[in-house]
Amino acid sequence: MAVPVPLLKACAALGRELTPSHARDLAEALAPYASRAGAEPAASVVPTAHFGAVVRRLLKAWDAYPAVAGSELGPAIAAAAYAHELARTEPELELVLSGPTSAHVHARRTDDVLLELIASAQTSLLLVTYSLHMYPELKAALKGAIARDVQVTVLAEDPKDNGKFNKDPAFALAGLAVTRLRWPSDQRPTGWTSLHAKIAVADDHTVFLTSANLSLKASGDNVEAGVLIRGGDWARRILNHIGSQRASAVLIDA
Repeated sequence: MAVPVPLLKACAALGRELTPSHARDLAEALAPYASRAGAEPAASVVPTAHFGAVVRRLLKAWDAYPAVAGSELGPAIAAAAYAHELARTEPELELVLSGPTSAHVHARRTDDVLLELIASAQTSLLLVTYSLHMYPELKAALKGAIARDVQVTVLAEDPKDNGKFNKDPAFALAGLAVTRLRWPSDQRPTGWTSLHAKIAVADDHTVFLTSANLSLKASGDNVEAGVLIRGGDWARRILNHIGSQRASAVLIDA
């Protein structure tokens, strides 16, 4: 029988947690089972606690569709593991240009890309911007992420740290349960400096680098340029960078 979609989704999620070689070992171990019955020994094919926990989650999901053969589940998990490995090591790049289109470039609205990225986040979301102006679609997307228990962190320029800046991000983020960060003035080089980066990071899989501030005008009407990066280790490296800056108090909680 065809593998039901909920079980395929479970295989895809489990594939993210297994190395390709372990996923292949699991596929070989599952192949002899014509159904769910008696498949418990597959959990011990690789003698690690993590592997056992992953396989037990598969068995639990399999309980709902016991007639599916192990020879069908195994390849699905192995393919998912290889796909996740490729995504981690071979990033996919997409040019994002806002503004007028031409025969040479199909421009996408920056806010469409940003809202898609926010919707894709399952565990964490990092937003870095110079100027933050809330608008309804952005607020709804952030509320949706928070409702999914996504940990949202926002690093934005703050009037407390830049005397030439007057847009308080606390006002824009009022009512949203986010962690807000600052780059305090005593951690900045002497002379006028600003927090000018514009970055969005979803979990450990997608990064959006853009010239656009978090505002409807910048995201929709302005001519802006950016790059959307899926896969690779860019997200992890940026998150680790921000984490190290917080640990050393270069960045602080607002």
